[in-house]
Amino acid sequence: MGDAPGDGHVHVILVHGFGCAPSKFWYPRLIRELTELGNVSTAVPYMPGGRSPQVDDWLDRLRSQLSQVDPAHSIVLIGHSVGCNALLRLFAQSEAELQQPTQQPIPHPMHAQLADETDDAIDACNTCDTRNESGSCNACAVASAPTRAERPSRALPALRRVRGVLCVAGWFSVDEPWEGILPWCTPIDTAAARRAFEAHGTALVLLVSDNDRYNADAKGIAATWRAELGARATVLVAKGHFSSKQQPEVFAAARKLVEAARRGEERRPVAAA
Repeated sequence: MGDAPGDGHVHVILVHGFGCAPSKFWYPRLIRELTELGNVSTAVPYMPGGRSPQVDDWLDRLRSQLSQVDPAHSIVLIGHSVGCNALLRLFAQSEAELQQPTQQPIPHPMHAQLADETDDAIDACNTCDTRNESGSCNACAVASAPTRAERPSRALPALRRVRGVLCVAGWFSVDEPWEGILPWCTPIDTAAARRAFEAHGTALVLLVSDNDRYNADAKGIAATWRAELGARATVLVAKGHFSSKQQPEVFAAARKLVEAARRGEERRPVAAA
């Protein structure tokens, strides 16, 4: 499971939606209410890209935010719309990085024979008959590839302290995608994301609405999140895309996750449907 909580303090990071800003919708009120609980700090980063957000840019910003959290603090993450998508990708990529085996060099037989004779080994490479598509010697290409330890890691230690993730109007794709949203409609490795949630003891909560203009099948979305991610998914009535300032169900769900994090509670794994 995740790292044990430290001083009972909870840090909340809210990831806004597509083309939004920290001052929009229900974000300021939620942050104010959570701060008033006491022993809670918050951050609502302005995510890059405006109306052309790039997946890698958002994940880099989130990694930066998480790396700055005090190691003694538990963490709760809240996403709205594309912010939910970013959080799922963050967990999936981190888990995939941990699962990737370290690559070991497989030397060409001639290279192995001449391992202690550098000049001869170079000559052997120049005459090697096992070349890849780019024209490089296969043995050298493998030997020079970065190992897992040498690559910049996308596996964040801070994710082990994430006690809860609240996704508001979450989705994997939208019914009528436009150009700016297309990069976010590519498949997410939900199996990897779920392994990360379960390994870290992270509760995943989804709130969707039955009249969201971007996704008509709220029940189908909820069922998929339950089956593939183990989420606690709720379909609410007439909340649209959760764009108004008054969102009592969102506030209640967020408070519940924060309070559980303060107590050091971990999620109970949800069986796949």
